[in-house]
Amino acid sequence: MKLAFKYMSMHLRSRLEYRSSFILAFVAQIFPTALSAAMVFVLLDRFNFSSKFDTYEVMLGIAIVQVGFGVAECFWRGFDRFSDLIKRGTLDLLLIKPRNIYLQIFGSNVEFTKLSRGVLGIVLFIVAITHIKFEVTFFKILLLIGLLAFSVMIYFAMYILAACLCFKTIESLEFTNIFTDGSHEFGQYPMAIFRKEVLYFFTYIIPIACVNYYPIKYILGESHNLLYLISPIFCFVLLGIAILTFNRCMEYYTSSGS
Repeated sequence: MKLAFKYMSMHLRSRLEYRSSFILAFVAQIFPTALSAAMVFVLLDRFNFSSKFDTYEVMLGIAIVQVGFGVAECFWRGFDRFSDLIKRGTLDLLLIKPRNIYLQIFGSNVEFTKLSRGVLGIVLFIVAITHIKFEVTFFKILLLIGLLAFSVMIYFAMYILAACLCFKTIESLEFTNIFTDGSHEFGQYPMAIFRKEVLYFFTYIIPIACVNYYPIKYILGESHNLLYLISPIFCFVLLGIAILTFNRCMEYYTSSGS
């Protein structure tokens, strides 16, 4: 953990060498994120869904996804740019160092300007839970906070899986953005508006519904199905698959050099 904080401190100090640029980039990231969230409400109203969903419940779902995506973009940038590590031979250098490879990839690239998404998400999260009427218990508050961590876990896993493809292709593939950016956009909408096939996809393949749909229904008392309560377990499954796949790819990695 000490080394992880050193990595973060190093990247932050580096960005703050150009403080004005950093602040402007950080603030600039907030506007498209806020616009994306606002469009959810505009489209729900345009297609007459706004009367079926509470504004703050929708805001809570948006917040959970935004925090997960924002934190993952900030701290897991090394996996998002994993192809650069392979092409430049940096991965080879990391492998001969006596440190955990995940920690080193994490430390290779931390983009603090991306954290603005997460900051906006936390603001929306606080606004939402202070306006939603539900039976407040310590367990439910703990679960709501846990959903933020589970959301981060999902995007961590997807960045790792996207990095696995780079072992074969060397270059990063743009279609992987369908699963990262695409799930981020889809996940902001209430899952109840989608067909069952879409809901199943975001339950068993990319388990966004397991953090912003099923648990919320249980917390708000709209369902007493215990499966909704334990649905975030799919986040652990996805992350476990991602780590096992990456470890397997590392076993067969023989450098990209000539």
